[in-house]
Amino acid sequence: MPGRTFLSPGNPRSLYTGFSVDSLSLVADQSDTLVLRGQFAGGSEPINPARVLWHVEDPRLLRVDRDGVVRGLRPGRTIVDAWTAQLLLASGSVQVQAPPPPPPPPNQPPRFVSPPDTLAYVGSHYHYTLRAEDPERSTLLYTPTQLPAWLQWDPATRTLSGQAPLAPGSDEIAVEVDDGQGGLASQRYALHLIPRPEIHFAEVLSDPPPGLAGDANGDGQRHSQTDEFVELLNPTLAPVELSGWILTEENSGQLFRFPTGITLPPGARKVVFGDDAPEEPFSFSAGGRLGQGLNNRLGVLYLIDPAGPDTLTRAAYRFDRDPDQSICWTADREGPVLHSQWPGRDLFSPGKTRPQLQTLTLDPPRLLLTTGENTQLKVVGRYSDGLQQGLHLPVQWSSSSPAVAPLKGQGLVAAKDTGRTRIWVQLDTFAAGCQVTVHYPLPRRIDFSPSWERFSAPAGLPLSFAVRSLAGEALDCTWSVNGHPQQTRAQHLVHCASAHHPDTIAVVVRVRQETYTHRWLLKLGNSPSRQVDTLIAAAPLKPRNHPNPFNASTHIRFQLSGSAQSPILRLYDLAGQQVRQLPVAAAQAGWYHALWDGLDAQGRPAASGIYLYTIESGPQRQLGKLLLLR
Repeated sequence: MPGRTFLSPGNPRSLYTGFSVDSLSLVADQSDTLVLRGQFAGGSEPINPARVLWHVEDPRLLRVDRDGVVRGLRPGRTIVDAWTAQLLLASGSVQVQAPPPPPPPPNQPPRFVSPPDTLAYVGSHYHYTLRAEDPERSTLLYTPTQLPAWLQWDPATRTLSGQAPLAPGSDEIAVEVDDGQGGLASQRYALHLIPRPEIHFAEVLSDPPPGLAGDANGDGQRHSQTDEFVELLNPTLAPVELSGWILTEENSGQLFRFPTGITLPPGARKVVFGDDAPEEPFSFSAGGRLGQGLNNRLGVLYLIDPAGPDTLTRAAYRFDRDPDQSICWTADREGPVLHSQWPGRDLFSPGKTRPQLQTLTLDPPRLLLTTGENTQLKVVGRYSDGLQQGLHLPVQWSSSSPAVAPLKGQGLVAAKDTGRTRIWVQLDTFAAGCQVTVHYPLPRRIDFSPSWERFSAPAGLPLSFAVRSLAGEALDCTWSVNGHPQQTRAQHLVHCASAHHPDTIAVVVRVRQETYTHRWLLKLGNSPSRQVDTLIAAAPLKPRNHPNPFNASTHIRFQLSGSAQSPILRLYDLAGQQVRQLPVAAAQAGWYHALWDGLDAQGRPAASGIYLYTIESGPQRQLGKLLLLR
């Protein structure tokens, strides 16, 4: 300096005639570049700032680097000098301005944060409080724009309320909220009016019975609170969703809320136990107790829809003393009844219909008595769940012929004179009868086998019934099976028990001028083993034994055809177990003989009953049966 160019061949050196610094204005925290200008005869031009040393008068306002780049630090005005070596070339002013304030944020509209209640029961009270939020916390103004005539708006409480119509349907509702700054939000929804669900309290166990009889939840012990339960019933043909519904008792802060997704199908039941509920789809646990523990004698229970809140159903009970069983509400009774009270049964039945009496019967339905004999008739009830059980309620007894069989007490029949009568029992609209036949005691010279009148018999096996005279007199026996006369008039009847129902075997015995009747009732027992079935189907009944029935011993005689091998004779009982193998002796050509003395293989007397025996000789096989009477 003050030279201007790098070279000037053939021309004089160009010199600057003066220097200046452009004034500069910038904003704090922003940067700019200082410009040093050199004047010459033909004009001016900027000079590279890197060739200049810069000096700031007030460094608190401005900072400058070697390249002439300045940065505003704070608002104010200062001088900047441009130096080269020891020469001050020029000075300029720099104005640092405060940054402009940020622009205000745009106004954000408010938004609704309360979900609308879109369902209401017909005839119920609808109540919905609106709530919205504004990001700027401006004062909000709520305005309904569309409401049905039955719904009122309260601006002070921001509440929509009213009594819903009795007819199902839908109403459109719209509400706006304004923040006064141009922000606006709206909420629009359809309010559906639906019929009220018909859920009933069906059974409540407020007082579990003492002992294990009170173990309602099946955990093996009785507890006064965990075994309590409440049973709900859906009597309609439509499913009802229980999600969020509240079960509680009066004046109790304890609530049970049904889990989400729980639906009560048509005709189904849901049971809430105090605790330890059975692991079944219809069972829930209240977590220790229902409410504060149900009161034994009096209480009021509520089922509440939390969306309303609306009481869906209510049940109240009151008793003078502890019931020691569950309490039921039935369609034919206005108030509650005890579970076992007529015509019910048992002490409780969680999750099931209360069993009710359907029919009455007398056990046995027929009686054969001898004069002077007494017997007790049992009243049996058949209930709606198919179970038959003895009835212990007071009933009315009557006899069509008290002279034959009068009644002594509840169901006690006394055989007084020969003849027939019918015993009746009546309970409310239910009645049952029993046919009673009375005859003189049988003489000792007649013996019936089997001697018992009712016994179990395996179906499909031949059974021998016998009548004999101990005095050796001739007997005329007329047999019948289930009331159908049999052709045989002999003293013995062979019968195969029916496969599906009990059979009645009857015999009328005539000895001179006297007539006696004896009956057997066959109750089906367990089926015989496959081994006995195989024995029966093995061969036709060819062998014979005499006598049959027998008491001490019997002779078995049979014949084998052709060149038979030495026969083997084995005895079996009706269970298919081998009793004994008998020695066989040869008699005439082809005939054999064996003797059974009534003892088993261990030498012990065999029990009375029917026995089967098989005779095996090479490929030949025969089967026989005999009856042992002790």
